Amino acid sequence: PDLVRRLAPEAPAPLVLHHAGLVTAAYAAGALLAAVLSGRLADRWARPHLVIAALGLSAAATLETVLVASLPGLYLLRFLAGLGAGAAGPAIQGWLGRWARQDETWRARRLVWTSLAATAGFFAG
Repeated sequence: PDLVRRLAPEAPAPLVLHHAGLVTAAYAAGALLAAVLSGRLADRWARPHLVIAALGLSAAATLETVLVASLPGLYLLRFLAGLGAGAAGPAIQGWLGRWARQDETWRARRLVWTSLAATAGFFAG
């Protein structure tokens, strides 16, 4: 809400909170869209490259929010950050699955560790 308030100082408090919620939804929408498309991309494109590109997009868009000058720009950057974050998960899971064709226990453990690392990073951020 503080960032929205900085970008729209004349907005009343309920509108600031409304925009803060929509900015959060923009991130989630980007993540959902990317998660659906990322699996297909990961099958065609080298998974490590997709993971690096996805994480790079998410990091760049998140860092750029510090410099954003308008509310529409904030929506766009949060959507792009969500795209990157949503694309990374399926690509990582596909990459791990490629290594563990015979050993389901190995794969299951790696998927759990990957999920725990992502959740820990989310909470740390």
